[in-house]
Amino acid sequence: MQTYLKPEHLTKEGGNQYDCSKCEKKVDAQKGVRFLKLPKVLSLNINRFTFDAMSGNRIKLSNFVSFPFILNMNDYIK
Repeated sequence: MQTYLKPEHLTKEGGNQYDCSKCEKKVDAQKGVRFLKLPKVLSLNINRFTFDAMSGNRIKLSNFVSFPFILNMNDYIK
């Protein structure tokens, strides 16, 4: 969850600045996801794939992942 919610920094140095339509130029920015409020039931789709550079294919990860029955999301709400 921490990795999913970590903002991506769009900078000139990274070559991926945000194209601002108001100021009509490229600017540094942060891109990401934030939860303001959560529903009582939250459904998450976990895309569990990795990329094999040797073959050029996506590989599905099949290792076991467990979550608690009650998931404390307080640290992820702004």
